[in-house]
Amino acid sequence: MAKYFAWVSLPIALAVIVGGLAASILTTALLSEIGIRDVWAKAVSRQQATILERVGAHHVAFPEQDMGERIAHLVSGRLLDWVELDPQWVFAKTRPPRELVGVPLGESGLRKRYRVTVVLVKPQGQDAYTHAANDTVLSYGCEIVIAGRPRDVERFVDVQ
Repeated sequence: MAKYFAWVSLPIALAVIVGGLAASILTTALLSEIGIRDVWAKAVSRQQATILERVGAHHVAFPEQDMGERIAHLVSGRLLDWVELDPQWVFAKTRPPRELVGVPLGESGLRKRYRVTVVLVKPQGQDAYTHAANDTVLSYGCEIVIAGRPRDVERFVDVQ
C-alpha cells in the first residue's frame, strides 16, 4: 500500500508519494485535473518520468539518481561538493590547485586553460564566501566554488 502526503495551496501543490507507481500517477493526474499550474513529481526511471509528464507533471525530479551522481563525484576526495544545474552546467566546491595559489585570478589564465570560472572564494578560517574578482588572490586552504561544464570541471579538479 502506498503512503502519501499532499499539501495543496492553490494554484501550487506538493505531493510526496512513497511507493507505488500507480499512486504517483493518480495523484499527479488529479492535481493536474483540479488546475494546479505547477505540479512536481518524483520518478525513479525515465519511463516513469514520461508517464508522469503525460498525466500532468510539469517538473519531474530524480532524487536517487541525482544524489548517486553527486556522491560519485564527492568520493573522489578532490571535491567538497557538486551541484548539477542541468546536464551541461555544474557548480563544484573544491580547493585551488597549487598553480593558482598566489596569482590574481585575472592573470591565471584559468578560463582559457580549463574553461571554468571561479565564482566564490572562502578564505581558510572564514565563515562566509565572497565573490571572486579578477584581483582575487587564492591561498592554500581556501575553498573555491567553480562553474562550468561537467567535463571541464572534472578536468580542472584532476589537476590537483
